[in-house]
Amino acid sequence: MASFSDDTLSLIKNLLEKQGTNFSLLPKPKRDDFRCTKLKSGHHVFEFLASWSVSDWYGDYNFGASRIGDLDSNGDYFPSLKVLGTGDFATVNRAFFGRFKQISADLRREVDKVLEKKKEKGKGKVPEIVFTGHSNGGAIAILATVWFLEQYRHSKVTPLCVSYGAPLVGDKIFGHAVRREQLLHEINKSWASCFINVVSIRDLAPRILLSPLKDLNKDYLESVFQTWEKKGKDTTLSTPANRELCEDFFTNLVNNAFAVASYDSCVLKSSAGGGSLLEAVKDLVELSPYRPFGSFHFCVGDGKTLLRVDNHDAVLQILFYSLQLHGEGIDVRQAVQGSVEEHLHYESRTKDLNLISLLDNLNQLPLSPQNNFNPAFEALGLSTEARLSLRGAGEMEAERLNNLKRVEGHKEVITKCLEKLKEYQAACSQGTGYYDAFKMQEHESDFNANVHRLELVGLWEEVRELLKVFELPDSFEVNPEWVALGTRIRVLMEPIDIANFYRHYKGDQTGQYQTQSRARPNYYKYPENWLQHMRRCREKEDPLRKEEWFNWTMDSCFWARLENMCQDKEKKGFQSIESVVTQFEKQVLEWLDSKQLDEAVLAQSPTFRKWWEMLPQSHKEKGEPEISRIALLINNGGPSAVN
Repeated sequence: MASFSDDTLSLIKNLLEKQGTNFSLLPKPKRDDFRCTKLKSGHHVFEFLASWSVSDWYGDYNFGASRIGDLDSNGDYFPSLKVLGTGDFATVNRAFFGRFKQISADLRREVDKVLEKKKEKGKGKVPEIVFTGHSNGGAIAILATVWFLEQYRHSKVTPLCVSYGAPLVGDKIFGHAVRREQLLHEINKSWASCFINVVSIRDLAPRILLSPLKDLNKDYLESVFQTWEKKGKDTTLSTPANRELCEDFFTNLVNNAFAVASYDSCVLKSSAGGGSLLEAVKDLVELSPYRPFGSFHFCVGDGKTLLRVDNHDAVLQILFYSLQLHGEGIDVRQAVQGSVEEHLHYESRTKDLNLISLLDNLNQLPLSPQNNFNPAFEALGLSTEARLSLRGAGEMEAERLNNLKRVEGHKEVITKCLEKLKEYQAACSQGTGYYDAFKMQEHESDFNANVHRLELVGLWEEVRELLKVFELPDSFEVNPEWVALGTRIRVLMEPIDIANFYRHYKGDQTGQYQTQSRARPNYYKYPENWLQHMRRCREKEDPLRKEEWFNWTMDSCFWARLENMCQDKEKKGFQSIESVVTQFEKQVLEWLDSKQLDEAVLAQSPTFRKWWEMLPQSHKEKGEPEISRIALLINNGGPSAVN
């Protein structure tokens, strides 16, 4: 357990004090939904106002969630919100995304103004930008912050998002991507470090989206929203007439939170690859997709301390277990009324704050109250069952680090196998090249290369399986060392994997090696996607851009494309592949010029010659530069003729 007090505490209080008790419930400004002000501290604050209708929270009668890829198909807003290896997109609340999209053009203009003013003033302190909001205004602030991190990642400006009582915004992949992406100008800091979610411990708002709308009485939920809009003056929630509605509302809210928390707790306790049964259960039971991310600061106890929790798995468990009612004779109506009103009182809950207490070392959490343990945590009054779930979150965090340590231990073996394949490639360059040599399997060296290939497949599959179930640190996918190693594996090993495929080729029975489909091994797709993402994100001056692996552009499926074109021509005729052949020839020229494709090997390759010979004479006589270059290479048997 660690405790500290810093500028973060002052900012959390100042944002509320400046705006007033219900700062996001003030009338809308002229610009729709947000306003920009500057604090005395120098922070440029973008404040997003709350809105109060069910349609502003739920896009349908379920959870109102959609895949980012469906909402942002061109990647204009959030291109990084996905699992890089698989390409699976994050899920986001559709209503929140729609509202953010409406204001995004105005927001960009205001952000550009702030950054331009700084540019005009010349060198000095980088502007400090804060996105903030209360309730679902906080949800829009969260999306605005992710958008800023995407669109201005090279600005050297680190934004801060401070939300108060905000609902959850995205799913597990959303959080994974935010924790994965790194601030390029700060060492070992992810985007997640930019998010501070202040939550009053009994506030309903952060839990609402754990339930589908169909499980919450819509009219009663509208009453909750009206109470918030009227700043707590509506007391109809706790009238005797609403007793049954109130109890049903709270029961369904707790039950759905329980289902999500229990499922995730079971996942934490299952081993890698052992979650297939859980996934089957998930398909049968409808669970909320939303999950927390960023740093959560819970208002607890006497109001003088914030309990900070950075472990996202632990945050979900706290959101559920701290919502439960304890003791006999508790009036549910009064409890709900109190929880609803607590959503409006963040200023009073934070005005006396003087300490932020960090809850860490969760895997060592005591299973019963301890006087000498973190007082802010003990103020939650959590049960043994809750503490066990929090321990599970801590143990999973430790397990991810242990898994990383284990796969790091494979690096030496992987590197040695790659060196052996590199030696094999060099030896084969004197003959037909290592693709055709491996395909024919005529020598002992070909057999040995296959042994190294299989060893690499096993090691790399272990890495992929751990990534698949999120049991490696989120930043693994953007770690330059692993991106480089994965690229070397793909470039050296995929050609002989393709050779092995076509060595056993049995026509339509086995089909083609599909370069763009799920049939291509995932252990090649993953590092290819990592490299593409890294190229998109890194600055022009980044030292990584000077590395050979970073600039490798040749398609590792080169030989499969050759084989497939030959087969397609034979089945469908040349006209069906003419445009593909023309584009391929241009790429061959680029790869020859960049020395990524060896002219001598290409000239001696039976597979390449077979491809050339299947082309119609009329095509070969077109006189295009790339065709002439290839013709000289083939006809004269090597690079000397084309220098």
